[in-house]
Amino acid sequence: MIRGARARPAGGGGGWRGECHNWTRRTLRDLPWAAVPIVLHVHLRNFRCVEPDCPQRFFTERRPELAPPYAHATLRRILAETAVGVGAGGEPGARFLRSLGIDVSGDTLLRRVRKAPEPPAPETDAVGIDDWAWRKGQRYGSILVDLRSHRLLDLLPDREVETVAKWLERYGEIRVLSRDRYAPFAEAGRRAAPRALQTVDRFHLLVNLSQALERYFARVEGRIRKAVEHDAEAVEETSPAPALRRPTRRERLREASRQRRQARYEAIQERVARGLSLRAIANELVLDRKTVRRYARAASCPEPAYRPRAHALDRYRPYLERRWREGERNARRLTEELRAMGFRGSASAVRQYVASWRQPASAAPRRPRRASPVALTPRRLARLLGQEPERLDPEDQKTRLRLLQADPECERLRALVAEFRRVIHEHDEAGLLRWIRAADASGIEELVAYARQLRRDLPEVAAAVRLPWSNGAVEGKINRLKTLKRSMYGRGKIDLLRKRLLLAG
Repeated sequence: MIRGARARPAGGGGGWRGECHNWTRRTLRDLPWAAVPIVLHVHLRNFRCVEPDCPQRFFTERRPELAPPYAHATLRRILAETAVGVGAGGEPGARFLRSLGIDVSGDTLLRRVRKAPEPPAPETDAVGIDDWAWRKGQRYGSILVDLRSHRLLDLLPDREVETVAKWLERYGEIRVLSRDRYAPFAEAGRRAAPRALQTVDRFHLLVNLSQALERYFARVEGRIRKAVEHDAEAVEETSPAPALRRPTRRERLREASRQRRQARYEAIQERVARGLSLRAIANELVLDRKTVRRYARAASCPEPAYRPRAHALDRYRPYLERRWREGERNARRLTEELRAMGFRGSASAVRQYVASWRQPASAAPRRPRRASPVALTPRRLARLLGQEPERLDPEDQKTRLRLLQADPECERLRALVAEFRRVIHEHDEAGLLRWIRAADASGIEELVAYARQLRRDLPEVAAAVRLPWSNGAVEGKINRLKTLKRSMYGRGKIDLLRKRLLLAG
């Protein structure tokens, strides 16, 4: 039990004047001791004001070093609950605190976070801005970060020009504004900070180039895949050739799906030849416009690349092939040998795995077999061509070499991509202009369109190549924001997200 100190009369610098009227007892929950709950009973004095015209007749003594006014917990307990709420959230933080002997609900932790005072905004003249998704493809917000201290400045509920411009005007003098190539951000910067130097993010420039590569390979993926598979080196088959069999249900479904895609491709190409717009074709065929655009740009019907599924027996395949060549055909004995090596599957799994090795006497002799097909999706092809060779694994390096040997246009594309990466990494502003002219002269429509976009934002792109600023710190804050938002199970409203990010630093 804690009693209040003796009253100190006002004097000199002012203060309250009054006489003690009675006592009030406050019950404050404190941090536990060895998981034992601690409750403080604090006696505070009530004072009667001696001024006759005072609208507040009675006053209660304050102890701000112990607890805020009207609080039912001590200050240090409130600070501890706020810190856990900021770091862990509502229900996860409540579960953690209960294990320490602090009985608190998730709603209380979130309320502590919302009531916590915001840290003062840092003084800066370099701001990075980017958008983040409330719901991808539908609703977006904006995030602003200090590029000097890498601290969060603010979180905005949308990415409209008016909202961003109003924040920039309110913040103060800004000399550098780093952004991606989203047009409303550029317009907001020109409107609210006309003297600021705008620079686009170098990472986004590389991402946009990778997207251009994906569009190129989506257009020519049929020709590229046939060329790579035709050029693949045949490897000598180490196991017997599979016997002739009926197609499986999965293979029949894949063939039916391929026929549907071919019919869709022919229908879209026929309407494109008639001069219909992509929107009209999408409405007529009840398809997404992005799907229509992909099929309309493709030189042949786009085919999905099926990646072979890994099997639990793949790691034991060399041993099984050796025992098979030695004449062992009994699946149960093979299973017993594999279990001694760590295999935990059944004999039926081994029997099904080697079933294709059993061929009738009339079957054709062994023949060379091509290597397993690689999942040559447009995204994978873009990565193989745009990535540095030393960062690829040996199998990807072989596929990349076959890709460059199979199509001369891919070699020209690789040279342009490598030159653009060099321009970005070496901050070669003069090389940027040469690259734009080379991309225009390449004749590859995706690169021509990308060069046209760079020329439209040439001052900002040149500043990105020349200056050291980037949006790396902004991307890091977006990753933290996504982690917090997903961990809050739908309770991540803008005020709570903003407060947790600001308090986390």
